Amino acid sequence: MLFLFTFEPARGQTEPELAGLFASGRRYDHHIAWADLRHILRIPSNRWLLGLAFVGPLAYGSRVWIARLFIAKVEAAGYSLEIATVTGNMLSLLFETGFYLAILGGYVGDRWQRHDPRGRAWLGMLVVWLAIPFQMAVFLLPLRDLTFPAEAGLAGLTGAVFWNILFNPWVSGTFLIALLAIALLASDTPTRTALYTEVNLPEHRGTVTGFITVAVGLGLALGNWLSGLLLTYLGQFFPPPLNYAWALTLFQLWLLPAGWCYWRIAKHVAADRTAMQQTLRERATVSGPEPPAA
Repeated sequence: MLFLFTFEPARGQTEPELAGLFASGRRYDHHIAWADLRHILRIPSNRWLLGLAFVGPLAYGSRVWIARLFIAKVEAAGYSLEIATVTGNMLSLLFETGFYLAILGGYVGDRWQRHDPRGRAWLGMLVVWLAIPFQMAVFLLPLRDLTFPAEAGLAGLTGAVFWNILFNPWVSGTFLIALLAIALLASDTPTRTALYTEVNLPEHRGTVTGFITVAVGLGLALGNWLSGLLLTYLGQFFPPPLNYAWALTLFQLWLLPAGWCYWRIAKHVAADRTAMQQTLRERATVSGPEPPAA
Protein backbone atom coordinates (compact mmCIF):
# COMPACT_ATOMS: atom_id res chain seq x y z
CA MET A 1 0.00 0.00 0.00
CA LEU A 2 2.86 2.39 0.75
CA PHE A 3 4.00 2.22 -2.88
CA LEU A 4 0.69 3.79 -3.92
CA PHE A 5 1.65 6.98 -2.08
CA THR A 6 5.38 6.99 -2.83
CA PHE A 7 6.91 9.39 -5.34
CA GLU A 8 9.36 7.68 -7.67
CA PRO A 9 11.90 10.15 -9.08
CA ALA A 10 12.96 9.89 -12.69
CA ARG A 11 16.37 8.41 -13.42
CA GLY A 12 19.02 10.89 -12.29
CA GLN A 13 16.53 13.31 -10.76
CA THR A 14 18.09 13.07 -7.29
CA GLU A 15 21.62 13.81 -8.55
CA PRO A 16 22.75 17.38 -7.65
CA GLU A 17 24.87 17.51 -10.81
CA LEU A 18 21.73 17.08 -12.93
CA ALA A 19 19.54 19.56 -11.04
CA GLY A 20 19.87 22.19 -13.77
CA LEU A 21 18.93 19.68 -16.46
CA PHE A 22 15.67 18.80 -14.74
CA ALA A 23 14.97 22.41 -13.75
CA SER A 24 14.97 23.30 -17.45
CA GLY A 25 12.27 20.72 -18.08
CA ARG A 26 14.57 18.24 -19.75
CA ARG A 27 15.35 14.72 -18.64
CA TYR A 28 18.32 12.41 -18.21
CA ASP A 29 17.94 9.99 -21.10
CA HIS A 30 20.98 7.71 -20.84
CA HIS A 31 20.48 3.94 -20.76
CA ILE A 32 22.85 1.07 -20.10
CA ALA A 33 24.38 -0.81 -23.03
CA TRP A 34 26.36 -4.05 -23.23
CA ALA A 35 29.56 -2.07 -23.70
CA ASP A 36 28.98 -0.44 -20.30
CA LEU A 37 29.62 -3.73 -18.47
CA ARG A 38 33.33 -3.38 -19.13
CA HIS A 39 33.25 0.17 -17.77
CA ILE A 40 31.43 -1.01 -14.62
CA LEU A 41 34.05 -3.67 -13.92
CA ARG A 42 36.91 -1.24 -14.60
CA ILE A 43 35.86 0.89 -11.63
CA PRO A 44 38.14 -0.24 -8.75
CA SER A 45 35.50 0.33 -6.07
CA ASN A 46 33.09 -1.97 -7.92
CA ARG A 47 35.61 -4.80 -8.04
CA TRP A 48 36.29 -4.57 -4.32
CA LEU A 49 32.57 -4.27 -3.59
CA LEU A 50 32.00 -7.53 -5.46
CA GLY A 51 34.75 -9.18 -3.43
CA LEU A 52 33.20 -7.81 -0.25
CA ALA A 53 29.75 -9.04 -1.28
CA PHE A 54 31.15 -12.57 -1.60
CA VAL A 55 33.49 -13.00 1.39
CA GLY A 56 31.32 -11.25 4.01
CA PRO A 57 28.33 -13.55 3.42
CA LEU A 58 30.58 -16.58 3.89
CA ALA A 59 30.49 -15.61 7.57
CA TYR A 60 26.80 -14.66 7.47
CA GLY A 61 25.83 -17.93 5.79
CA SER A 62 27.13 -19.89 8.75
CA ARG A 63 24.59 -18.12 10.95
CA VAL A 64 21.93 -20.56 9.80
CA TRP A 65 23.31 -22.87 12.50
CA ILE A 66 22.89 -20.39 15.37
CA ALA A 67 19.46 -21.72 16.34
CA ARG A 68 20.89 -25.24 16.46
CA LEU A 69 23.76 -23.96 18.62
CA PHE A 70 21.38 -22.56 21.24
CA ILE A 71 19.21 -25.67 21.13
CA ALA A 72 22.33 -27.73 21.85
CA LYS A 73 23.31 -25.36 24.68
CA VAL A 74 19.93 -25.80 26.36
CA GLU A 75 20.14 -29.57 25.88
CA ALA A 76 23.61 -29.55 27.44
CA ALA A 77 22.06 -27.89 30.50
CA GLY A 78 19.94 -31.01 31.00
CA TYR A 79 16.65 -30.12 29.31
CA SER A 80 14.70 -32.27 26.87
CA LEU A 81 14.91 -31.79 23.12
CA GLU A 82 11.32 -30.47 23.11
CA ILE A 83 12.06 -27.72 25.64
CA ALA A 84 15.44 -27.01 24.06
CA THR A 85 13.90 -26.60 20.60
CA VAL A 86 11.37 -24.03 21.80
CA THR A 87 13.68 -22.04 24.07
CA GLY A 88 16.77 -22.33 21.87
CA ASN A 89 14.93 -20.93 18.87
CA MET A 90 13.54 -18.08 20.98
CA LEU A 91 16.99 -17.22 22.32
CA SER A 92 18.56 -17.26 18.86
CA LEU A 93 15.78 -15.01 17.54
CA LEU A 94 16.06 -12.51 20.38
CA PHE A 95 19.85 -12.46 20.14
CA GLU A 96 19.50 -11.25 16.52
CA THR A 97 17.46 -8.14 17.35
CA GLY A 98 20.51 -5.90 16.92
CA PHE A 99 19.85 -5.96 13.16
CA TYR A 100 17.12 -3.39 13.73
CA LEU A 101 19.90 -0.88 14.39
CA ALA A 102 20.87 -0.91 10.70
CA ILE A 103 19.23 2.51 10.33
CA LEU A 104 21.63 3.91 12.93
CA GLY A 105 24.58 2.50 11.02
CA GLY A 106 23.34 4.12 7.82
CA TYR A 107 22.96 7.44 9.62
CA VAL A 108 26.50 7.30 11.01
CA GLY A 109 27.80 6.48 7.54
CA ASP A 110 25.97 9.46 6.05
CA ARG A 111 27.39 11.82 8.66
CA TRP A 112 30.94 10.52 8.26
CA GLN A 113 30.74 10.69 4.47
CA ARG A 114 29.84 14.38 4.60
CA HIS A 115 33.19 15.12 6.24
CA ASP A 116 35.27 12.53 4.38
CA PRO A 117 34.35 10.83 1.07
CA ARG A 118 36.04 7.70 2.42
CA GLY A 119 33.96 7.76 5.60
CA ARG A 120 31.50 5.03 4.66
CA ALA A 121 34.29 2.66 3.66
CA TRP A 122 36.17 3.32 6.91
CA LEU A 123 32.95 2.69 8.84
CA GLY A 124 32.39 -0.61 7.04
CA MET A 125 35.93 -1.75 7.81
CA LEU A 126 35.63 -0.85 11.49
CA VAL A 127 32.24 -2.45 12.11
CA VAL A 128 33.02 -5.82 10.53
CA TRP A 129 36.36 -6.08 12.30
CA LEU A 130 35.02 -4.92 15.67
CA ALA A 131 32.15 -7.40 15.43
CA ILE A 132 34.46 -10.42 15.21
CA PRO A 133 35.44 -10.81 18.91
CA PHE A 134 31.90 -10.10 20.09
CA GLN A 135 30.48 -12.68 17.69
CA MET A 136 33.00 -15.25 18.88
CA ALA A 137 32.13 -14.53 22.50
CA VAL A 138 28.42 -15.11 21.84
CA PHE A 139 29.13 -18.51 20.33
CA LEU A 140 31.67 -19.68 22.92
CA LEU A 141 30.18 -18.38 26.18
CA PRO A 142 28.22 -21.05 28.09
CA LEU A 143 24.62 -20.51 29.17
CA ARG A 144 24.72 -21.63 32.80
CA ASP A 145 22.04 -21.71 35.48
CA LEU A 146 19.19 -21.86 32.95
CA THR A 147 15.72 -22.08 34.49
CA PHE A 148 12.90 -23.49 32.37
CA PRO A 149 9.72 -25.16 33.70
CA ALA A 150 9.56 -28.82 32.70
CA GLU A 151 5.79 -28.98 32.14
CA ALA A 152 5.04 -25.48 30.82
CA GLY A 153 3.46 -24.73 27.47
CA LEU A 154 4.59 -22.21 24.91
CA ALA A 155 3.49 -19.20 26.99
CA GLY A 156 5.29 -20.46 30.07
CA LEU A 157 8.50 -21.16 28.17
CA THR A 158 8.34 -17.75 26.51
CA GLY A 159 8.08 -16.08 29.90
CA ALA A 160 10.96 -18.20 31.18
CA VAL A 161 13.16 -17.13 28.26
CA PHE A 162 12.59 -13.46 29.09
CA TRP A 163 13.13 -14.16 32.80
CA ASN A 164 16.53 -15.70 32.02
CA ILE A 165 17.49 -12.75 29.80
CA LEU A 166 16.61 -10.31 32.58
CA PHE A 167 17.85 -12.12 35.68
CA ASN A 168 20.36 -14.80 34.66
CA PRO A 169 23.73 -13.02 34.32
CA TRP A 170 25.07 -15.66 31.92
CA VAL A 171 22.15 -15.17 29.56
CA SER A 172 21.80 -11.40 29.97
CA GLY A 173 25.53 -10.89 29.46
CA THR A 174 25.52 -12.98 26.30
CA PHE A 175 22.43 -11.13 25.09
CA LEU A 176 24.10 -7.73 25.50
CA ILE A 177 27.23 -8.92 23.70
CA ALA A 178 25.08 -10.31 20.88
CA LEU A 179 23.16 -7.04 20.66
CA LEU A 180 26.43 -5.13 20.22
CA ALA A 181 27.83 -7.63 17.71
CA ILE A 182 24.72 -7.62 15.53
CA ALA A 183 24.36 -3.83 15.79
CA LEU A 184 27.87 -3.54 14.36
CA LEU A 185 27.22 -6.01 11.55
CA ALA A 186 23.91 -4.33 10.75
CA SER A 187 25.85 -1.36 9.36
CA ASP A 188 27.40 -3.52 6.64
CA THR A 189 24.45 -3.73 4.23
CA PRO A 190 23.44 -0.02 4.16
CA THR A 191 27.11 0.96 3.93
CA ARG A 192 27.75 -1.35 1.00
CA THR A 193 24.58 -0.18 -0.77
CA ALA A 194 25.45 3.49 -0.34
CA LEU A 195 28.97 2.91 -1.65
CA TYR A 196 27.97 1.37 -4.96
CA THR A 197 25.34 4.07 -5.39
CA GLU A 198 28.04 6.73 -4.96
CA VAL A 199 30.46 5.45 -7.58
CA ASN A 200 28.10 4.30 -10.36
CA LEU A 201 26.09 6.24 -12.91
CA PRO A 202 22.30 6.17 -12.44
CA GLU A 203 21.74 3.85 -15.40
CA HIS A 204 24.36 1.40 -14.08
CA ARG A 205 23.15 1.02 -10.50
CA GLY A 206 20.49 -1.60 -11.16
CA THR A 207 23.02 -3.81 -12.95
CA VAL A 208 25.57 -3.38 -10.17
CA THR A 209 22.86 -4.29 -7.68
CA GLY A 210 22.30 -7.49 -9.66
CA PHE A 211 26.02 -8.34 -9.58
CA ILE A 212 26.13 -7.69 -5.84
CA THR A 213 23.02 -9.81 -5.24
CA VAL A 214 24.54 -12.76 -7.11
CA ALA A 215 27.80 -12.45 -5.15
CA VAL A 216 25.93 -12.26 -1.84
CA GLY A 217 23.81 -15.28 -2.74
CA LEU A 218 26.87 -17.34 -3.64
CA GLY A 219 28.61 -16.34 -0.42
CA LEU A 220 25.59 -17.19 1.72
CA ALA A 221 25.09 -20.56 0.05
CA LEU A 222 28.76 -21.51 0.34
CA GLY A 223 28.94 -20.27 3.93
CA ASN A 224 25.91 -22.37 4.83
CA TRP A 225 27.28 -25.49 3.15
CA LEU A 226 30.93 -25.20 4.20
CA SER A 227 30.11 -24.39 7.83
CA GLY A 228 27.87 -27.47 7.89
CA LEU A 229 30.76 -29.60 6.67
CA LEU A 230 33.06 -28.05 9.27
CA LEU A 231 30.73 -28.60 12.23
CA THR A 232 30.19 -32.20 11.10
CA TYR A 233 33.96 -32.70 11.00
CA LEU A 234 34.43 -31.03 14.39
CA GLY A 235 31.71 -33.31 15.77
CA GLN A 236 34.31 -36.10 15.65
CA PHE A 237 36.31 -34.27 18.31
CA PHE A 238 33.81 -32.09 20.20
CA PRO A 239 30.28 -32.94 21.35
CA PRO A 240 27.41 -30.49 20.81
CA PRO A 241 27.27 -27.58 21.43
CA LEU A 242 31.06 -27.22 21.11
CA ASN A 243 31.19 -28.38 17.49
CA TYR A 244 28.58 -25.75 16.55
CA ALA A 245 30.30 -23.08 18.63
CA TRP A 246 33.73 -23.65 17.12
CA ALA A 247 32.45 -23.93 13.55
CA LEU A 248 30.58 -20.63 13.87
CA THR A 249 33.56 -19.02 15.59
CA LEU A 250 36.01 -20.03 12.87
CA PHE A 251 33.69 -18.80 10.13
CA GLN A 252 33.72 -15.30 11.61
CA LEU A 253 37.30 -15.08 10.37
CA TRP A 254 35.86 -14.44 6.90
CA LEU A 255 35.07 -10.97 8.19
CA LEU A 256 38.80 -10.21 8.18
CA PRO A 257 39.07 -10.17 4.36
CA ALA A 258 35.69 -8.41 4.25
CA GLY A 259 37.17 -5.57 6.29
CA TRP A 260 40.23 -5.55 4.03
CA CYS A 261 37.92 -5.10 1.02
CA TYR A 262 36.46 -2.03 2.73
CA TRP A 263 39.99 -0.74 3.29
CA ARG A 264 40.74 -1.13 -0.41
CA ILE A 265 37.47 0.61 -1.31
CA ALA A 266 38.52 3.55 0.89
CA LYS A 267 41.60 3.93 -1.32
CA HIS A 268 39.52 4.35 -4.49
CA VAL A 269 36.04 5.59 -3.60
CA ALA A 270 36.83 9.32 -3.64
CA ALA A 271 38.37 9.21 -7.13
CA ASP A 272 35.64 6.92 -8.46
CA ARG A 273 32.93 9.16 -7.06
CA THR A 274 34.56 12.27 -8.52
CA ALA A 275 34.76 10.61 -11.95
CA MET A 276 31.08 9.69 -11.81
CA GLN A 277 30.09 13.23 -10.80
CA GLN A 278 32.23 14.74 -13.57
CA THR A 279 30.49 12.53 -16.13
CA LEU A 280 27.10 13.73 -14.89
CA ARG A 281 28.19 17.37 -15.04
CA GLU A 282 29.35 16.92 -18.62
CA ARG A 283 26.08 15.27 -19.58
CA ALA A 284 24.09 18.02 -17.91
CA THR A 285 25.64 20.56 -20.28
CA VAL A 286 24.52 18.59 -23.33
CA SER A 287 20.99 19.30 -24.46
CA GLY A 288 18.68 16.47 -23.50
CA PRO A 289 15.33 15.69 -25.08
CA GLU A 290 13.06 18.69 -25.39
CA PRO A 291 10.26 18.91 -22.83
CA PRO A 292 6.83 17.98 -24.19
CA ALA A 293 4.87 20.84 -25.72
CA ALA A 294 2.22 22.43 -23.54
